[in-house]
Amino acid sequence: MHVTYSCTGIAAALSTSLGSIGGFACGSSFVIDHQRLAGAGYCYSASLPPLLAVTASKALALILQHDGGLQSALAKNARALLAGVSKIKGLDVIAEPGSPIMHLRLPTATVETKGYTRREQVDLLVNVAREAAEAGVVCSLPEYVMEEELYPPPPSLRLTVSAKHKATDLKKAATILSKAAKKHL
Repeated sequence: MHVTYSCTGIAAALSTSLGSIGGFACGSSFVIDHQRLAGAGYCYSASLPPLLAVTASKALALILQHDGGLQSALAKNARALLAGVSKIKGLDVIAEPGSPIMHLRLPTATVETKGYTRREQVDLLVNVAREAAEAGVVCSLPEYVMEEELYPPPPSLRLTVSAKHKATDLKKAATILSKAAKKHL
């Protein structure tokens, strides 16, 4: 069987992947001309500051130096943490398998059954986050300007994992979060 792939364009963000800012888009001249004409003018008029260009370049060199090992380790660690936090009672995990970023939030059924307001959900999650931080696990609680959000996402704890975490670190993190959730939820 022969499979053919077709791609109109490729885009990537340097901010999420290489610790810099900006990004790039490439494709056929038709696609790029359309982007240039239909996009906001500032998108294509500002260049990356030299320090951030060097940052992105060095980050890319580090990734290439490890010949895919960092990406493999990161995906493995992400799957391990996801498996651990998925067992936590009282929290739903919002994540894609292999993604190093995941969110933990109160199940919709719990919020509806107990009639929690957004503020009450945030307070519960803050308590979990504080308890976890005291035990050495840091997670953040995304904040939103509610007046600016048409459909704000539910409150959540944001976790990230790196390629350098050890399996024992990930198990410990899941255990600490589980105990904190059990205590505060």
